[in-house]
Amino acid sequence: MNGCFMPRRSARLQSSTPSTARTRFCLLGFALQDGCACGWPLARRGSPHEDRWMIHPVMMQPPRRGIAPVVPPVAMSWRRIDAWLSRNAPKALAELRPPASWQSIQEAESRLGFPLPADLRESLRCHDGDTSLVGVLPCRRLYSVSEIIEVREIRMEIWEPDDPDQVETPWWGTTWVPISGSDGDDHFIDAGEGMWQNHLGDAVHDDQASFLGWPSFGSWLHEVAEAMEHHGRSSWFGAVTAPKVDSSGDIDW
Repeated sequence: MNGCFMPRRSARLQSSTPSTARTRFCLLGFALQDGCACGWPLARRGSPHEDRWMIHPVMMQPPRRGIAPVVPPVAMSWRRIDAWLSRNAPKALAELRPPASWQSIQEAESRLGFPLPADLRESLRCHDGDTSLVGVLPCRRLYSVSEIIEVREIRMEIWEPDDPDQVETPWWGTTWVPISGSDGDDHFIDAGEGMWQNHLGDAVHDDQASFLGWPSFGSWLHEVAEAMEHHGRSSWFGAVTAPKVDSSGDIDW
């Protein structure tokens, strides 16, 4: 039980029934023993004069705010999203395109001059964007492989990298890959090296771009799936707001 840091004097458990086994918890739901706090209940065995404890592992799921520290594969998140849409918003599911081909992805990477981020490649192999007007997911409309190339080339033509203002307030970046957008405003993934690699950003058409705090497309997509599965539950406090579905099957984020 090493590695737990609580004062020993506040951690001693006492038993009021000598011959029965019982589990004790502190108010936060953690078992305490000899200065240790962990997510396992400790069952007392033997007489009250003995300090023998048996650890019974229990998976504890406290409420969570923010981004999940462990992110499943993109394909798994898409399976959850597709299943939820099938049950709750089949019209939106029909707006998701079929998977992109490996050939189209490879051709896109050849035109880009660098590989697409791994999460984006995996996502395109699930759905090659969507055909909706405002977007099936809360990110504007997802781009297809061909739209990714088209939008980036337009951005690169307009962009003035030699402008001194681009150092402090960039409008676009060389290794930014657009993934969704509408009306000239685009979300992107940074495919370059460095501290912002794989991070999601927002590049509007008339102001400087910014990063959004999502470390990867996969982390964001996972939270979208979580939010969908908590649809209608007031207890959801995730990083993505749970969607609402109206009587016509339209999703409101």
